[in-house]
Order: sequence, then C-alpha cells, then structure tokens
Amino acid sequence: MGFGHRSRASAQTTNERTYDVLPNPDIFKSYRHAFLWAYGASFTGGATGQRYSVSANAVIDTAGSGPNFFPGNAAGDPPPGTFSSTGGLYV
Repeated sequence: MGFGHRSRASAQTTNERTYDVLPNPDIFKSYRHAFLWAYGASFTGGATGQRYSVSANAVIDTAGSGPNFFPGNAAGDPPPGTFSSTGGLYV
C-alpha cells in the first residue's frame, strides 16, 4: 500500500510536510469510509499518472487547494466538490 492510501474508517494527515515524489507513484487514494487530510503539504520531484482517487464514502480534504494539488499528469477522480458514483469526495 503506497503513502496516502487510507481505507476502512481510518485517517491520515500530511500537514505541513514536504514529500519527495518518485515517477509513477501509487499514492493519494482514499476509500471505504476513510479520510485523508492534506493541508499545507508540498511535493518535490515529478510524477506521472492520476493525481488522486476517492471512492466508497471516503474523503480527501486539501483545504480547497484545487484539483492540481497532488502531483501527476492526469486528472483525479472525482473532480473537486463532486461525489464519485460510490460516494467519494475530494475537497
């Protein structure tokens, strides 16, 4: 499981930290009633692939930092402020 994966009613915070990002990371996924707080985090290095994924009534909260907050070159799912088909939310 990569950094930022949260599942089954768990929570994680990334507040005020800087993270080195390797190409093609498998990170920033939240599912099954989990919550990922990402206030004030920053990232160094490049990444390709989807920025984030949220499903199954989970939440990723970036304090309104927008859809490009996480590294990557493909849009996250679902778009900010929109619920996924399974109830996931990115804010």
